[in-house]
Amino acid sequence: MAMDESLIMEEQRLRKQIETIEACQMAVFEVIRQYEDSTFKLMQEEIVLAIHAIGMDLQTELLHVRFTQARQH
Repeated sequence: MAMDESLIMEEQRLRKQIETIEACQMAVFEVIRQYEDSTFKLMQEEIVLAIHAIGMDLQTELLHVRFTQARQH
């Protein structure tokens, strides 16, 4: 497999993971809306922030893949 092809596959994998993380975050927000009177507001925020951190890590990985792709051309 050529380097370009492996980078393309890695980019696609990361995009799918980012899409999944965003869907998870939206689902958590929907649950929070349903339980807006919850006494666990801090826990809810921690969960959303943890999901967000995973998304940011994936975005950083994607950025590195794109840098690598740009440098090859």
